[in-house]
Amino acid sequence: MIDSSKAVFLPVDNRILTLFKGYILNGEPLLDVKESDVYTVTEYYEFSDSISKRELIIRIIVIVPLVPLFILILLIASIFKRFNQVGDKIKYILDRFFNIFFKKKKELRTSRIKKKKYDDAIEEDIPEFLNHCKKNFVKVYLYSYRELTFEEKLKVENLISSGFISSCQIVSKLSNLIPLISDERISLRNSLLIISDSKEKEEANLLGFYSGNGHKRNVELWKKRKMSSEGGEGELEWNSQEIIVGMKSRIEYYLKAKSNTFFTNDTILFIEEKRDEFLNNYIQQNLKRINNRLDEKGMRLIYFPSFQNEALKYQEPILEFIRYRLPILYSLTDNELNDAIKAILQKLSPEEFYRIVLEELELPFFKRPCLLRNISGGFINTENKFTYKHIEYQSEEDLDKLFDSYIQQVNIPNDSKDVSYRIVSKSQLATPPAEYDADWYFESDSKKDTDELKQKIDAIKEEGKYGVMVEAIMYMLATIKEGKPEIINKVRPLLEKNKLLESKVILSPILIDKHYNIFLPDFGNIEVKMHALPKTVYILFLRYPKGIRFKELYQYKTELLEIYNKVTNKYEKEEIVRAITDLVDMTKPNINMQCSRIRASFRNLMDEHIAKHYYIDGLNGEAKMISLPKKLIDIRY
Repeated sequence: MIDSSKAVFLPVDNRILTLFKGYILNGEPLLDVKESDVYTVTEYYEFSDSISKRELIIRIIVIVPLVPLFILILLIASIFKRFNQVGDKIKYILDRFFNIFFKKKKELRTSRIKKKKYDDAIEEDIPEFLNHCKKNFVKVYLYSYRELTFEEKLKVENLISSGFISSCQIVSKLSNLIPLISDERISLRNSLLIISDSKEKEEANLLGFYSGNGHKRNVELWKKRKMSSEGGEGELEWNSQEIIVGMKSRIEYYLKAKSNTFFTNDTILFIEEKRDEFLNNYIQQNLKRINNRLDEKGMRLIYFPSFQNEALKYQEPILEFIRYRLPILYSLTDNELNDAIKAILQKLSPEEFYRIVLEELELPFFKRPCLLRNISGGFINTENKFTYKHIEYQSEEDLDKLFDSYIQQVNIPNDSKDVSYRIVSKSQLATPPAEYDADWYFESDSKKDTDELKQKIDAIKEEGKYGVMVEAIMYMLATIKEGKPEIINKVRPLLEKNKLLESKVILSPILIDKHYNIFLPDFGNIEVKMHALPKTVYILFLRYPKGIRFKELYQYKTELLEIYNKVTNKYEKEEIVRAITDLVDMTKPNINMQCSRIRASFRNLMDEHIAKHYYIDGLNGEAKMISLPKKLIDIRY
C-alpha cells in the first residue's frame, strides 16, 4: 500500500525564495531591520510575588486592626469617585511595606515596547513555517502563473536541494495542479492551499479544497488586509493573513480520515509498518498492565495479535457480543458465524489487518509504529479526526516511560467540556409539577434499566475488550476476498442490505403476526418477548408512526382496551379496564413503566445504537413515537 500525503501549495513569492525572516510593515518586508530597531527594551526590578504561610499569617495580624481605617478611607474615596484609584494605592503601599519588612529579593525583569514608528509591524518567519511542515510530514509545492526568471529558478533549486520544497509547478490555472495531486497521492482533506488573490477561491473549491467558513476550510489568503471603517472602501479581505508563519496552525498535527470506520474514542490501536520483534514482545508481556491502567480512564489498547489469539480460543463470548452489537448476524447459526470469524482471523496477518484499516480510513502518511486513536468528542469538527503517538525507543526503559507518559495524558475527548452554554428545553427551566406527571418524568422513568437488563449489560461490559474488534470483524467479513467463500458469501448479503439509517446501523423490519407475537425477520426472525400490557402499548404506537402525546393518550383508551383484550389471557373485565385506566392516567407512572419494559425487551437483544430505533421515545411535552420507518412495520393480525 502506498500512503497518501499531506501537502501545502504556496504561490511563488520572493519572501519564500529568499527564506525571509524578519518584519513586515504594510505588506512590505523591512530589510535589514533588527529586533533592536523595532523594540525598546527596558529593564526594571520587581519584588517576588510568592508569599509563604508565615508571611500570610503576619500580614493578616498586621492588617486586621487597620481594616476599619481602610474602610473609612475607601468610603471617602467612593464619594469623590476615586474608589479604584485609592484601593490600588493602598494595595501598593501594603505590598511595598511587607516586601521591605521581609527583605524580599528584587528580580530583574525586561519589557519590550514597540517603537511608534513600527507600531503596525508584524513578524514573519518563512523558515519556521517550512520546518513546521517538514516536522509534520507535509510536502511543500510552489506554483506560479508565470515562467520563472533564471535567478528565481536557481533559488527554487536551492530550496529543493535543501529539502524545504518538493517542486515548483508553472500553471495557467489552479486546476493544472490535478495531475500532480493524483501522481503524488495527495490527501486534499489534509492539505492546505495558500492563494494570493481572493478570486482564486472559487476555482480552489472546484479543485477539491474548501474555502468557506467552518472546520473543513483548508484555503488561506496570503495578502495584505484592507482595513477600513464599516461601509468605507476596501472591506476586510476574505479570510486574509499577512504572514505565512501565522498559518502554522493550519498544518495540523491531526489526521483527517474518510470516516471513523470501526473506531470509537475510547479505543487506541497499535499499528506498525513492519514487525518490530522487540516492541511486539514488550506489548505482549505488558498488555494486561497497560490496559488495567487505561481501564481507569475508560479506554483500551487494541493489540491485534493478542485479540487474534484470544478470539480463536474463546468463541462463545465473542459470538454473543457480535450479535448484540450487530443483530443482523442472528441470521447465522453459531457454527456459520464461528466459521466466518475463524476464516478471517486465521487468514489475516497483523500487517494485512493494518493495511485494511489504513485503506478504509484513507489517512495520509504518519510515522509508525504508533498508537492511533480517534478523538471524536461530539462536535462535527472532531468526528473523523485522529492523532498518533510515534513509538521511538532504545531500550525497555524508554518504552516504560513512553507508555506511562501516554497513559497519563490520554483522555476520552469531550468537545462540550469547556462550552459555557447549552440549550435547554422549556421543561428543564420550568418547575416540576406538584403531583406526578407521566409526561414530565418520561425521560428519567422510561430509561430506567430493569434488574435483568442491568445484569445483561454488565455481563456485556465484561467482554468490552471485544468492542472495537466487532466492527473490525464485520468490516473484514464484508470486504475480504479470500477464506471460505461459501461462508463469506452468506455473510456479505446480510451486511449489504440497503437499510442504513445512519453509519453502521442495519435495521430489520418488525413483524406482528396474527397471534400478536413480535418478530424481527432480518435478525434471524428472533422474537421480541413482552408481557401483555407493554405489548399492548407497543402495538398501539406502531399503529401511529407520527406519535401520540401522553396528555392525549386517554383518547386512545378504547383502542387500548381492544388490543389488550386480544393480547392478554386475563378474563376479568374489571381487571382489564382498571389496567388500561391506570395506563392513561398521567398522574400515575404506569405508562412510563411500560415504556421502560419495552425498551428493556429490545436492549436485551441489541446495543443501544440499534435498539433506539425500535422503542418508544420523545421529548417531554412532545409526541412520543417509534422512529422505525413506516415501510419496516409489518402488522398482519
